[in-house]
Amino acid sequence: KAMLYLQNKGLLDDLSFSRAYIQSRLGKLKGPLIIKYELMKKGVSKDIISQVIGEVFSNSGQELQMAKSLLQKKLFKDKLSLFEYRRKAYATLKRKGFSDQVIRSVIDDKGATE
Repeated sequence: KAMLYLQNKGLLDDLSFSRAYIQSRLGKLKGPLIIKYELMKKGVSKDIISQVIGEVFSNSGQELQMAKSLLQKKLFKDKLSLFEYRRKAYATLKRKGFSDQVIRSVIDDKGATE
């Protein structure tokens, strides 16, 4: 009876939950890899995760912009050498769940502007 009530209210819908969860994590500048991992830990099926991640991150520019925003917030108050910047930027973005392709793009963009 309780399960039916929750289902009717849409509170047991993994698709809706996943969409809402991703939106909440985007505000914390989390990348798709970490969000995928967190949803898997919560028991959401891989099919639903792939679908929702695909919807949210279908615009690859969004992930790139998030990575750039994160680096602007987190990195780096100190003046770093290009090598140190790249090392710290890679580690920071990888921990936050961004793909290697996006990380390389952001780091290479910084190197081109130096």
